[in-house]
Amino acid sequence: MPGGGVETGETMAQTAVKELREEVGFEILSQPKLLGVYKNNSASKRDHVAVYKAEKWRAVEVFKPNREIAEMGFFALDNLPNTITAGNLNRIREIYFGEPISEYW
Repeated sequence: MPGGGVETGETMAQTAVKELREEVGFEILSQPKLLGVYKNNSASKRDHVAVYKAEKWRAVEVFKPNREIAEMGFFALDNLPNTITAGNLNRIREIYFGEPISEYW
């Protein structure tokens, strides 16, 4: 999942929109919906991760591997890559399979 730090003067939602565009070339066409905020103990004592969902979006640039995202793809929920991180897998399980929501990434 694309992501990045919130810059001074930005809201979390603005950062979500910006990072999706910068990292994978997608433009969000609907208001992003905040699904949750998670404490990320592996990054620092203060780091939090906000997860947003966009119902409508479109590709506006051809994806090119970059220093943050090596590759991009769309996957069926029952055929996710084996390289998915635990945090991302936990969010997918919460959002799509109704598993209990954690406060931690």
